[in-house]
This record gives sequence, structure tokens and C-alpha cells, in this order.
Amino acid sequence: MPALYLKLAGAAVVLLALAGIAGWIHHQGYVAGEAAKEAHYAPILAAVQRERDSAIARVAAQDGASARISADTEARHAQTVKDLTDRADAARLAMLGSLRKLATLSRSCAVPGVPGSPAVPPGTSTGPDRPDAVAGRIAATGRSCEHDAAELAGWLDWYTRQKALAAHP
Repeated sequence: MPALYLKLAGAAVVLLALAGIAGWIHHQGYVAGEAAKEAHYAPILAAVQRERDSAIARVAAQDGASARISADTEARHAQTVKDLTDRADAARLAMLGSLRKLATLSRSCAVPGVPGSPAVPPGTSTGPDRPDAVAGRIAATGRSCEHDAAELAGWLDWYTRQKALAAHP
């Protein structure tokens, strides 16, 4: 019986050796296959990563350009608003100065008051509604000037036609 055990033990060792060799060969094939797969897909992966990086760079550049354009536009808008505000303030001050100057001249004719608005002497204030009262008077004066300009244009047209008729008897 011991010989049988020795034969069985020898067969088991041979089988284990064959299984080990088969496992090693399989492992070598697996490693070779993984290396081939890596070699095949490495250039593709590198190209995809380069494209991703360039897309990120393009987006960053576009974001920077967009931010610069937005900042420039905001700055121009702020400057335009400031310029318009300054011009409006200057015009208001010039108008007030002209009105005060006209009020002090002794040979000037008085500007007729707007019906329904109280007369306010120069240098006084009627309170918080003063800008509205001034705006109403300015609008009424503007309408009166436009009406007078239209009448004057009509008279000039009539005069021109009369002069033309007199020139050709």
C-alpha cells in the first residue's frame, strides 16, 4: 500500500506542477493581452485627453473674452450715464443761471406765468413740489415757443409768396 500512496502522491505532484504551469502560461497570456490593449488604446486616450484640454482652454479663453467684453460694456454704460447726468446738471445750472440773469435785467420783458401755477420770486422755494412746478412751467413755455415758431413760419411763407408775386407783375 505504501507504493500506491507513493504513486498517488507522485501523480498529485505532477498534476499540481501541470496546473501551476498552465496557470503561469494563462497569466502570461493575460498580461500580454493587457499590454496589447494598453498599447492600442493609449494613443486614443492621449488624443481624447488633448482634445479635452484644448476644449477647456477654448472655453476659458471665451469666458475671459466674455468677461472683458462685459466689463468694457459696463464701463461704457457707466461712463455714458455719468456723462448724461453731468450734461443734464450743467444744462439745469445754465438754465437756472440764465433765468436768474434775465430776472435781474431791468429792460427784459417778463415771461408770462403758466395758468394754475403760483408765481415764485427768484431765490425762493415753494417746497418739495418745486421741481414739478418748474417742469410744468418749462413745458408750457416750450409749447408756447413751438406755437410762436409755427406762426412765424407761416408768416415767413406768406411773405415769401407775396414778395414773389410782387416781383412778377
